[in-house]
Amino acid sequence: MSHPMLVIVGPTCSGKTALAVAVAQALAPAEMLNADSRQVRRGLRVGTCAPTPADLHGVRCHLLDLCDPGETFTVADWLTAARRSLERLGLGNRSQQLAGELSGGWKQRLALAACLIHSPRLLLLDEPTAGVDPKARRGFWDEIHQLADEGITVLVTTHYMDEAERCHRIACLAYGNILVRGTVAEVVASANLATWSVTGPELVRLAGALR
Repeated sequence: MSHPMLVIVGPTCSGKTALAVAVAQALAPAEMLNADSRQVRRGLRVGTCAPTPADLHGVRCHLLDLCDPGETFTVADWLTAARRSLERLGLGNRSQQLAGELSGGWKQRLALAACLIHSPRLLLLDEPTAGVDPKARRGFWDEIHQLADEGITVLVTTHYMDEAERCHRIACLAYGNILVRGTVAEVVASANLATWSVTGPELVRLAGALR
């Protein structure tokens, strides 16, 4: 059964990242709040997007550097999990490539690969497709839907309305306040807006007059 995909949508500086961070901290036991971030992710089985890959590290080394095995995995299990995660995201044949040489879309896939190593129950993705081309965005979202279908709950932030429509529930955020929340249909209905479609010549002049 597909688990919920929740989206926080809003403009830049609306508080999306702050809310996602607050969710992560609220889930952490008090004794873990001052712990290493990798320990928190491992203990809670929460996947959070990794930092931008370092230019001088290979893809595989970068992934292993971000997520140490700690007490959860043996080294052999950890290496297997890393390899499986890279292959799932299509990075298996790029494991020796410098991470900094990856395109924006592939860097985001590497970040998601790091999220998945601990087999998380919850993914927190903060604007995961910002600056990524449309084709890479679609592929990334297809993967997110697949993860939700496998039983992972997803909380994602975005400023793209077309991405928000792909989630089960939406919360619209502005200036740190939730303006409206619900399913896509509920949010649209609550706006009580009417839409007109106009065709014909001199549409630019018409648009100016309507403004």
